[in-house]
Amino acid sequence: MKISFCTTCMDRLYHLKQTYPRNIQNSSSHSDFEFVLLDYGSKDGLESWAGDELHSHISDGRVVFCRMETPPDNFVSSHAKNIAHKVASGDILCNLDSDILIPEGFCEYLESIFSVKPRTIVAFDSEDPYGNHGCAGIVATTRENFYSVNGYDESIRMGWGY
Repeated sequence: MKISFCTTCMDRLYHLKQTYPRNIQNSSSHSDFEFVLLDYGSKDGLESWAGDELHSHISDGRVVFCRMETPPDNFVSSHAKNIAHKVASGDILCNLDSDILIPEGFCEYLESIFSVKPRTIVAFDSEDPYGNHGCAGIVATTRENFYSVNGYDESIRMGWGY
């Protein structure tokens, strides 16, 4: 099963610098994954950073970088996430907020859940199964599940937060 980690970002490069390279490294034991990074109109140098720091991962297909052609004035979480998930090619779609650090073995953990219960939605409140705090930005489900409910509800326009 291919796993797509979908991250949306608007002016949170400071978080990505801390998490993104480590998340890619922590997933390297799994054979089939990708990271989709959507620049939702960042004005903090995200596109330049991605080109410099993620170049080799973009070249080998481990990272898919995309940018809004016409950046919005404000961050709309549901809209941004739907765009990133639409770009993703995985069987499992996992939202991964900019400030989330996933542990080694997380891909295998997700695969083990979805191979047994494919209609599941995995969401963490404040702590993941490894005891890592601050994991509310992780929501994963199968591509089939995601599209059966038409993705995130874009009528909810709360910006950041859940």
